[in-house]
Amino acid sequence: MFILLGPTSVVAYTGVVANIEAQTRYVVRAIRATRSAAARALVVRPEAAQRFQHEIRTRFQRTVWHTGGCQSWYKNGSTSGTLLWPDSILRYRMLLRTLHRNDFHFIPARAGAPRTPNPTTPHADRHPRQPA
Repeated sequence: MFILLGPTSVVAYTGVVANIEAQTRYVVRAIRATRSAAARALVVRPEAAQRFQHEIRTRFQRTVWHTGGCQSWYKNGSTSGTLLWPDSILRYRMLLRTLHRNDFHFIPARAGAPRTPNPTTPHADRHPRQPA
Protein backbone atom coordinates (compact mmCIF):
# COMPACT_ATOMS: atom_id res chain seq x y z
CA MET A 1 0.00 0.00 0.00
CA PHE A 2 1.21 3.46 -0.83
CA ILE A 3 0.04 6.63 0.88
CA LEU A 4 0.20 9.98 -0.85
CA LEU A 5 0.59 13.26 1.06
CA GLY A 6 1.80 11.63 4.24
CA PRO A 7 4.00 13.23 6.91
CA THR A 8 6.82 15.50 5.68
CA SER A 9 5.43 15.55 2.15
CA VAL A 10 3.62 18.89 1.94
CA VAL A 11 5.31 22.17 1.00
CA ALA A 12 3.64 24.99 2.93
CA TYR A 13 4.05 27.72 0.32
CA THR A 14 2.42 26.05 -2.69
CA GLY A 15 -0.40 23.71 -3.67
CA VAL A 16 -0.17 19.96 -3.37
CA VAL A 17 -0.56 19.07 -7.06
CA ALA A 18 3.21 19.05 -7.67
CA ASN A 19 3.68 16.81 -4.62
CA ILE A 20 1.01 14.39 -5.78
CA GLU A 21 2.50 14.23 -9.27
CA ALA A 22 5.99 13.49 -7.94
CA GLN A 23 4.68 10.91 -5.48
CA THR A 24 2.57 9.18 -8.11
CA ARG A 25 5.55 8.84 -10.46
CA TYR A 26 7.60 7.45 -7.55
CA VAL A 27 4.90 4.90 -6.71
CA VAL A 28 4.79 3.78 -10.35
CA ARG A 29 8.59 3.29 -10.26
CA ALA A 30 8.23 1.27 -7.05
CA ILE A 31 5.54 -0.96 -8.56
CA ARG A 32 7.62 -1.51 -11.70
CA ALA A 33 10.69 -2.37 -9.60
CA THR A 34 8.63 -4.83 -7.57
CA ARG A 35 7.31 -6.50 -10.70
CA SER A 36 10.74 -6.66 -12.35
CA ALA A 37 12.12 -8.30 -9.19
CA ALA A 38 9.33 -10.92 -9.40
CA ALA A 39 8.40 -9.83 -5.89
CA ARG A 40 4.99 -9.53 -4.28
CA ALA A 41 5.87 -6.51 -2.15
CA LEU A 42 8.60 -4.12 -1.15
CA VAL A 43 9.39 -2.82 2.32
CA VAL A 44 11.51 0.19 3.24
CA ARG A 45 14.69 -0.94 4.97
CA PRO A 46 14.90 0.42 8.54
CA GLU A 47 18.31 2.00 7.96
CA ALA A 48 16.96 3.87 4.90
CA ALA A 49 13.99 5.17 6.91
CA GLN A 50 16.27 6.27 9.75
CA ARG A 51 18.65 8.02 7.33
CA PHE A 52 15.73 9.85 5.71
CA GLN A 53 14.24 10.91 9.06
CA HIS A 54 17.62 12.18 10.23
CA GLU A 55 18.00 14.28 7.07
CA ILE A 56 14.48 15.68 7.45
CA ARG A 57 15.05 16.61 11.12
CA THR A 58 18.38 18.25 10.25
CA ARG A 59 16.86 20.28 7.41
CA PHE A 60 13.87 21.25 9.54
CA GLN A 61 16.19 22.81 12.14
CA ARG A 62 17.10 25.49 9.56
CA THR A 63 13.53 26.52 8.70
CA VAL A 64 11.43 29.39 10.01
CA TRP A 65 9.01 26.77 11.32
CA HIS A 66 11.66 25.83 13.86
CA THR A 67 13.80 28.94 14.37
CA GLY A 68 11.07 31.59 14.16
CA GLY A 69 9.07 30.55 17.22
CA CYS A 70 6.23 29.31 15.04
CA GLN A 71 3.20 27.92 16.88
CA SER A 72 1.48 26.65 13.73
CA TRP A 73 -0.68 23.53 13.62
CA TYR A 74 1.83 22.28 11.01
CA LYS A 75 4.09 21.39 13.91
CA ASN A 76 1.47 19.13 15.47
CA GLY A 77 2.26 20.45 18.94
CA SER A 78 5.88 19.35 18.70
CA THR A 79 9.23 20.93 17.98
CA SER A 80 10.18 18.40 15.32
CA GLY A 81 7.77 19.55 12.61
CA THR A 82 6.11 16.35 11.55
CA LEU A 83 3.97 17.56 8.66
CA LEU A 84 5.91 19.86 6.35
CA TRP A 85 8.60 19.18 3.79
CA PRO A 86 11.52 21.30 5.06
CA ASP A 87 12.89 22.32 1.67
CA SER A 88 11.85 23.47 -1.80
CA ILE A 89 9.40 21.71 -4.08
CA LEU A 90 12.23 21.40 -6.60
CA ARG A 91 14.35 19.46 -4.11
CA TYR A 92 11.33 17.31 -3.28
CA ARG A 93 10.79 16.45 -6.93
CA MET A 94 14.50 15.74 -7.41
CA LEU A 95 14.53 13.41 -4.42
CA LEU A 96 11.59 11.41 -5.77
CA ARG A 97 13.00 11.25 -9.28
CA THR A 98 15.05 8.13 -8.49
CA LEU A 99 13.97 4.97 -6.72
CA HIS A 100 16.99 3.63 -4.85
CA ARG A 101 16.41 -0.12 -4.89
CA ASN A 102 18.94 -0.65 -2.09
CA ASP A 103 16.61 1.27 0.24
CA PHE A 104 14.02 -1.50 -0.08
CA HIS A 105 13.69 -5.16 0.73
CA PHE A 106 11.78 -7.00 -2.00
CA ILE A 107 9.60 -9.81 -0.67
CA PRO A 108 9.67 -12.70 -3.15
CA ALA A 109 6.46 -13.95 -4.68
CA ARG A 110 5.25 -17.27 -3.33
CA ALA A 111 6.09 -20.29 -5.46
CA GLY A 112 3.23 -21.07 -7.80
CA ALA A 113 1.51 -17.74 -7.19
CA PRO A 114 -0.03 -16.24 -10.32
CA ARG A 115 1.76 -13.30 -11.86
CA THR A 116 0.21 -9.88 -11.53
CA PRO A 117 -2.04 -9.29 -14.54
CA ASN A 118 -0.90 -6.97 -17.26
CA PRO A 119 -2.23 -3.52 -16.32
CA THR A 120 -3.28 -2.92 -19.93
CA THR A 121 -5.64 -5.92 -19.84
CA PRO A 122 -9.23 -4.69 -19.38
CA HIS A 123 -10.70 -5.73 -16.02
CA ALA A 124 -7.44 -7.44 -15.03
CA ASP A 125 -8.22 -6.60 -11.42
CA ARG A 126 -11.36 -8.75 -11.40
CA HIS A 127 -11.78 -12.46 -10.83
CA PRO A 128 -12.39 -14.29 -14.14
CA ARG A 129 -15.96 -15.14 -13.09
CA GLN A 130 -16.76 -11.66 -11.79
CA PRO A 131 -18.96 -9.68 -14.19
CA ALA A 132 -17.53 -6.53 -15.70
